[in-house]
Amino acid sequence: MNIYIDESGDLGSKKSGKYFIVVLATNRDSKIFNIFVRRIKSRKLHKNKRKIQELKASATSVKILDYFFTKVQELDFSLFCIILDKSKIPSKFKNEQGIIYLYMVEKGLEYVKKYQKHSKEIYLFLDSRHMQNLTHSAFNTTLRKKFLFEKDRT
Repeated sequence: MNIYIDESGDLGSKKSGKYFIVVLATNRDSKIFNIFVRRIKSRKLHKNKRKIQELKASATSVKILDYFFTKVQELDFSLFCIILDKSKIPSKFKNEQGIIYLYMVEKGLEYVKKYQKHSKEIYLFLDSRHMQNLTHSAFNTTLRKKFLFEKDRT
């Protein structure tokens, strides 16, 4: 199973909105999903924008978004979303953005595990966001330990 993890907003700025959102998209056939993304880039984006790594909905035309949402319905995938009201973050965690992000990803993965058929192999795809007070290595190690431990318990 492939799990693509992305976020919207940020935890440090009130300018980015009231909520911080983490979305996990799962699919079993990454080949079909990758073809889908390549087709959108090659058919709908201007030549100089085709090499971008990530399509940002806020910077994408309504025409392309309509095409995306029409075509994505044909794919076999699931979405899981964790929404955090930033005003509810306790003051002692205001400077622990990496820990909050890790916690939200863990919660999302728990939902995936609960509602998806189990796979022997799981591949996580995350963007390279900056996580205040948490290294990428610590983030990856924590997730591995948590889910390997749970795997051994079941």
